[in-house]
Amino acid sequence: MTPDIIASLEEVLEFLEGQADLDDGDYGTQAPNRALTLSSQLQDAIYALQDTLKRPNHYYNRLRPVGLGTIPKVGWTWVEQPASEAFRPINSDLPISTRRYGVYSTDRPLTADELYAFEINEVTQ
Repeated sequence: MTPDIIASLEEVLEFLEGQADLDDGDYGTQAPNRALTLSSQLQDAIYALQDTLKRPNHYYNRLRPVGLGTIPKVGWTWVEQPASEAFRPINSDLPISTRRYGVYSTDRPLTADELYAFEINEVTQ
């Protein structure tokens, strides 16, 4: 869904850039017209949205080890092994986490409802 939104915003940006121009401002100086100002702001918003998509989705469980029924049905991979040896994957060369149940990455960002229901925290750094 988000790539479609970005594509739509880029179409709007293309239209605005066609309308962008400089107007005569006060005392004979030139000032950007509304389209130029909006296109600049829209470009910043597109960059921010693209950066959000690139950000990794790293999470850790607060109360239970990662397993069937303890995280939503999403694709996931280990980022850091659990601190507790009993929950570590076999033959992994990943760094050992300071978090008891480790850190994992998901294919998509988890929703606020999923974070609450499964008692998951997002890793923020």
